Amino acid sequence: MKPLKFISLLLFFLFAFTQSYSQDYKTGIGVRLQPYFGCLTVKHFFNTKFALEGLLNVKKDQAVVEIIPELSNSFAKPPGLNWYFGIGGNIKFPQNQNVIIGVVGMLGLEYTFPNAPINLSLDWKPSLELIGGNSSYPAGFGLSVRYVFKAEKEIIPKEE
Repeated sequence: MKPLKFISLLLFFLFAFTQSYSQDYKTGIGVRLQPYFGCLTVKHFFNTKFALEGLLNVKKDQAVVEIIPELSNSFAKPPGLNWYFGIGGNIKFPQNQNVIIGVVGMLGLEYTFPNAPINLSLDWKPSLELIGGNSSYPAGFGLSVRYVFKAEKEIIPKEE
């Protein structure tokens, strides 16, 4: 089975058969700290389950852009604790070399503080170079700290 067909089928089943809970924020912006370097991270929820995370890492010898569609779900308790995973792509722009294109995965836990606009996530982000390179990075662990813009809660008027 071709990889794109497999990923599409996997995403369909995940959307169709997972229970939905509301997310604690709409957009988060911050930093992801990982061994040897850090990067900028932006995560935006399009609905209660689907988010898109973008990461930008600029080092002295290359820049890396990663886009990862993610599926997210909440635990029943404690409120604000979610798990998520996704598969996306990255583009590396090494200095004095051709562009490298790869695939990247994401699996993690995140917690959004109920009374503060702060979100913490701990995740595993392995990656594999497919075009222009031949390296893999299986140990991509990191901790993200984000400032979050909370989702507007619908106000329900009291019945009199």
